[in-house]
Amino acid sequence: MQNAGPHLPDRAGQRPGNLSDQVVQIGQFVGGQSQCPADRGDHLPRRPRSLALFSPTDLPVDNLREVYETNVFGVVAVTNAMLPLLRRSPAGYIGNVSSGLGTVAFLTDRDSPLWQFANLLACNSSKAALNAVTLIYANTSRDSGIRVNALSPGYCATDLNNHSGHLTAHEGGAHIAHQATIPDHNTTGVFLNENGGTYPW
Repeated sequence: MQNAGPHLPDRAGQRPGNLSDQVVQIGQFVGGQSQCPADRGDHLPRRPRSLALFSPTDLPVDNLREVYETNVFGVVAVTNAMLPLLRRSPAGYIGNVSSGLGTVAFLTDRDSPLWQFANLLACNSSKAALNAVTLIYANTSRDSGIRVNALSPGYCATDLNNHSGHLTAHEGGAHIAHQATIPDHNTTGVFLNENGGTYPW
C-alpha cells in the first residue's frame, strides 16, 4: 500500500514526489543514518516554460495554474513538510527565491527600467503571492526561531526576458547561496537583494 502523504504537483513526464517519503530520507541523511538520496527529476516541480509572450488577456488559465503550482502551492507543500525538521535545528532557515517583479513597489513604478516586464501575469502575480507567503511564514515562525526571507538572484538572462539579463544563471545561483548563508540569526521577514541590501515589498 502506498504512503498517502502529501504530494508535489504532477507534471507532464514526471511522477508526483511523495513529500512524506522525502522528508524521512532527508531527516535520515541529516542525522547521519543514511547516504544522501540520489538526485531524481521527480522530486520537485520543474520550472514552467516561458510565458512572456502571453498578454494577460490571452494567457490560458491552465498555464497560469501551472505557474502557481510551482511558485506558490509547491513552496507551501515543501515548507509544511520540512517544518518538523527545521524546528529541530538551532538555526532553521527558509529562503524563498522570489523576484523584484512581484513587489508592489515595482508593479506601481512606471518609471522602472524593467517596466516592460510589469504585465507578466503568471510570473509577477505568483511571485507577489510568494512574497505574501514568505511574510506569513516569517510571522508565524518567529517564536520557533525559524527565519524566513525572500531571496533574489538578480536580473539573470532567462527565456522569460529573452536573455536580456546581465547575470548568468551561475551568478544568480551564487547570489542565492550567499543570501541563504549570511551569518545573521535575527533578520527575518525581509526581501534580500543581490547587492547586499533589501527590496521594498
